Amino acid sequence: ATISTRVGRCTTRVSCPGTSGVEQAALLPTGLDLVVVELGYNDIASTFASDIDAMMNALTARGVARVAWVNMADIRTTSKGSTYGPMNAQLSAAESRWSTLMVLDWNAASASGEARARWFADGVHLTTTGQAEFALWLREAALDLTPSHFLAPPRKLRIPVVGRELKTPTGGPITVPATASAVALNVTSLNTSGDGYVTVWPCETERRVTANLNMYRAKIIGNNVIASIDSAGEICLWSSVGTDLVVDVTGWFDDSGSTSPYESVSPQRIVDSREGYGAPQRKLSPGVPLVIDVVGRTATRSDGSTATVPDGVSSIVINLAAVNAVGPGFFTVWPCAVDRAVTASLNYRVGSAVSNGFLAAVDDNGQVCVYSEVDADIVIDLQGWFGPTDPAFSASDPYRLVDTRIGRGAPQQRVVESAPLEVPIRGITVPVNGRNVTVPDGAVAAVINVVATEPVGDGYFTVWGCDGASPLTSSLNYGPRATVANGVIAPVGADGSICIYTKASSHVVVDIAGWVTDGYVAVTPERFVDTRY
Repeated sequence: ATISTRVGRCTTRVSCPGTSGVEQAALLPTGLDLVVVELGYNDIASTFASDIDAMMNALTARGVARVAWVNMADIRTTSKGSTYGPMNAQLSAAESRWSTLMVLDWNAASASGEARARWFADGVHLTTTGQAEFALWLREAALDLTPSHFLAPPRKLRIPVVGRELKTPTGGPITVPATASAVALNVTSLNTSGDGYVTVWPCETERRVTANLNMYRAKIIGNNVIASIDSAGEICLWSSVGTDLVVDVTGWFDDSGSTSPYESVSPQRIVDSREGYGAPQRKLSPGVPLVIDVVGRTATRSDGSTATVPDGVSSIVINLAAVNAVGPGFFTVWPCAVDRAVTASLNYRVGSAVSNGFLAAVDDNGQVCVYSEVDADIVIDLQGWFGPTDPAFSASDPYRLVDTRIGRGAPQQRVVESAPLEVPIRGITVPVNGRNVTVPDGAVAAVINVVATEPVGDGYFTVWGCDGASPLTSSLNYGPRATVANGVIAPVGADGSICIYTKASSHVVVDIAGWVTDGYVAVTPERFVDTRY
């Protein structure tokens, strides 16, 4: 860390003592992750907006990733009113002009009557007590911004996808091509500073108010995401609160396949029962499933054009969220024309907001249904769909493959770290629109919902194609005795199976929702990003 201080320094005016803030910025090393600025007390309100822009231009030219600017204690007044209030307002307004700028609110932190009386000598300069309090406050604020890639508003995390070198399920090299339209990810939040959410979207389009991951302070939470890739080959992530993120990739959808391509769109909210949007304005109850008409809905592609869900659509990709549930329970998503099976598309807890990425089969009437075990609000964001002609994704009726609690599909015991669970995929029989269908040899990945229940400690699942050792990625994170679920597009190995590794002994439940063939490229799960390092 480098600290440059000067009594009486101004942001741009060279008439002040020593170098100006802009001059000092030009002396910084390039590529810094964070610069903290405390300037303004010696500036003039009428020119402060342009002073801020000049400082931000100078820091941007040095490649600074993030600027944290400390605002001013609004204590001093003149006959015309507040001295520093208008300048703080200009700082706040500058956040909308500069995506790398965030304001640290010292004015609010020092606003109590006791603080103003004991910390300030004259409305600007600090007493010895005030200096100590400011140092402690600034240290905590700086720690909230670390490590260097810690994601916090208004910053967004930009991840190049096209051109990345990965490994096939059998270990061979493979590169994400320019024909990739969407990427399958597991996104996990850690060290979260408060309750919030993460949005994933193609960078070149406007970010919408949608959620791909719901987070809670200090909790480790993951979710399956299928993210549309923009024309530059990138995706973006934004968080409503400060958090670390881990992003693992499991494959991508490719427009060059022989199947009809996946129609990837920017996330579009289609249901929010809290607002009465796309559903009655009440909690979804067990006795009345939600029926969603899919055909004819519109959404925006990554290039800004409009796409419409066609007649005969075979399946949709959604992010499903439960909010304000009255008790623990689950959602089941299924094509309305067939009977609902006892499976879980999302497991939720009382009062929490929990989400899961899901590929849902659409019936011949263009409808999808959602059942809730207990009363809960429901939010659904549409992320894409597969067309009616030879789609890459073959949706099954939700079907339980494994439940180690009762000995279904595996021994009736917890899975342990030393013996990963192997689950056959190719050649098994599953229901599709009420009739039995065999998963073909051409299946490259299985679309599953995997559940950890009754684990003996903290840990995680890794789902991979059984070829070689378990990769250092996570498909699901859990705590002791918890029940946690996540959707996974699991690569199928050479022997036609998927494997599930667990860090701590845990019961495992696996529900299948379908499989993908040509048009989807499965890879050995690999870590794209870990902001902690």
